[in-house]
Amino acid sequence: MKRQLYFLKAAISVLMLAFISCGVGDDAKTALPGLSGVYVAGYSADGATLWVGGAPQRLADIATFAQPESVFVSGDNVYVAGTKPYVQGDLMFDNATLWVNGVPQSLSRNHSEANSVFVSGSDVYVAGYENVRGNYIATLWVNGVPEGLSNGTTEAEANSVFVSGSDVYAAGYEYKLSEGYNYGHNVATLWVNGVPQRLSDASHTAFAKSVFVSGGNVYVAGYESNAQGRYVATLWVNGVPERLGDEIISAYPESVFVSGDDVYVAGSADAESGSDYVAVLWVNGVLQRLSDEASDAASAKSVFVSGGKVYVAGYEFIEERDYIISKPTLWVNGAPQRLSSFGWASSVFVAPEAR
Repeated sequence: MKRQLYFLKAAISVLMLAFISCGVGDDAKTALPGLSGVYVAGYSADGATLWVGGAPQRLADIATFAQPESVFVSGDNVYVAGTKPYVQGDLMFDNATLWVNGVPQSLSRNHSEANSVFVSGSDVYVAGYENVRGNYIATLWVNGVPEGLSNGTTEAEANSVFVSGSDVYAAGYEYKLSEGYNYGHNVATLWVNGVPQRLSDASHTAFAKSVFVSGGNVYVAGYESNAQGRYVATLWVNGVPERLGDEIISAYPESVFVSGDDVYVAGSADAESGSDYVAVLWVNGVLQRLSDEASDAASAKSVFVSGGKVYVAGYEFIEERDYIISKPTLWVNGAPQRLSSFGWASSVFVAPEAR
């Protein structure tokens, strides 16, 4: 599955090269108003990109197929976690990478991926996976040193990391066999200080995508399959699942953020027609649609709340010049801002000094 995802990313990047040759890629290099202190990681017509205040900074050129997934700012340092592939023979493989102030650091010598970064004090935590001798191991790198969260007997991956006090939380999934059967499903899993807690069971498929700790409560956003084969948006609070919507259409939460008494969950949901999907934001369980009717499809990948503003990073597919083009988008209190003529946004973070 991981290799298929990689080649999908590579194919998208090749298509981007074609679009750029058609003139789609002349992006402004200046900051955008109202985005001071706002950092967005993603992909643009120039390649792997970090937007600072709306102005793009290239992390890697388009030919590398690098994919930033998460951004975190601590003091004067900016950390971006993602992948920067390497070539082995005729194949390319993802390699977990941490950019620190724009300089890439490889985290692994194996086929691997970094999905999330969190900084606490002087310690840098990165969550992802490593493929070790054909086994996908959920991995937490602490200051560059890998710690396996799973034992490698089944596929597992960590999608998100959060540190609160002395406790380290990682959310993801681990494949488990269904009781009495020789097959199983991905089980939504929360690792607390390396110890797994199952949020679902092996009777159905579930994924934990994001974790956030606030006020002594642990929030995990993800989705679970139902009997009809659809995915149900789910928020686990201290391990107890809460459904964010009905089970008529599939929905896919990607990010959770808690501010005061309010809980924000960003993701996507199938459109009513079932043919496309739309970017959505749940606020205290109430669904808000972010993308408009002009987009063919859209997804919200990350949410951050600061200074009374709600920032959501993602993308929208817009018809332009006879193409359906992916636009990296930052919604600020629901209003979209295009960050580039082509690409997508994966993560948003507001620096402490800007809050």
